[in-house]
Amino acid sequence: MAAHSHPEQSILAPRQIGLLTSFALILYATRFPLVYLTDATVSEWSDVLLTLNDTSTRVERENAFELLFKLNPPPVYADYIDRVRCAGFFRVLEHIYYTLGQFEDALRTFLDHPDFAQRRAVFAAIQDLGAASRPHATESVCQFVVSNAAELVEVDADAFVETIESVEALDHSSVVDALNEHPQLQFSYMRALLDPAPEQHTPSDERLPPNIGLPDEQHIVVYPFQSLVPDNAQSANKFSQALHERYLELMCQYSPGAVLPYLKQHADQGVEPLRLASVQTVCARYGVSDGLVWALVRLGDFSAALLTLLKE
Repeated sequence: MAAHSHPEQSILAPRQIGLLTSFALILYATRFPLVYLTDATVSEWSDVLLTLNDTSTRVERENAFELLFKLNPPPVYADYIDRVRCAGFFRVLEHIYYTLGQFEDALRTFLDHPDFAQRRAVFAAIQDLGAASRPHATESVCQFVVSNAAELVEVDADAFVETIESVEALDHSSVVDALNEHPQLQFSYMRALLDPAPEQHTPSDERLPPNIGLPDEQHIVVYPFQSLVPDNAQSANKFSQALHERYLELMCQYSPGAVLPYLKQHADQGVEPLRLASVQTVCARYGVSDGLVWALVRLGDFSAALLTLLKE
């Protein structure tokens, strides 16, 4: 410990101090957990682990500090919050916040973590906390999701959608509304929700009669029989007309090439069919000519459809 107190006299480098301290504490926790440590000793070990300026041993020091913390819980957890955060011990910080009942802050530690795998683990944490029977925990989860919706989409939009589906207290409309100030992220979220596999779209010619002899194309003709509709289509079709139309508008801006395949697959299959006049207006506004032609043909305005094609 004298080496830490007087670094100018130390013959050990910070990395060596970090590894040695971590090893000693892990040895204590795993081999001699019943040995009593005085408060002064615990405080001194904690100071070394928390204040040592060596990023290369951060993981080892966090593991050691977590063991020390669990075997010798501090009298006041809140006293350690700032120091643990500065040290980058986010897993320990999460434990502190959970102990204090500050669930939003506990979930926030995942997003603050420098490692992507840990940031992505936030979705499992949300599901676990959402399944808890404590009303305060459920309320905290809802507030966290709405407040951090943009960051959660950036981490993994597909996992975010699955998480909302799995937690009863959460709903997609709240997330979509929370993303109004971030239209591109809103598009990413809605694509994961309404059109989870857009890359599977393939160009087709609507003028040709469908080949009903091919099982993978039968849904084009007999889509009311839900067993023949692709699973992702069935999932998307439970959402409102307004949600699909908002997604269509965003798609026109950020992925115009996906508009026509999307219209062909979803226009007539939702709870409420897409309004053709709305499709026409949005496609015209953003210059998505193939979607515009599709809408005009469905509206029976063949001359306008032909004029649109001639302008291309």
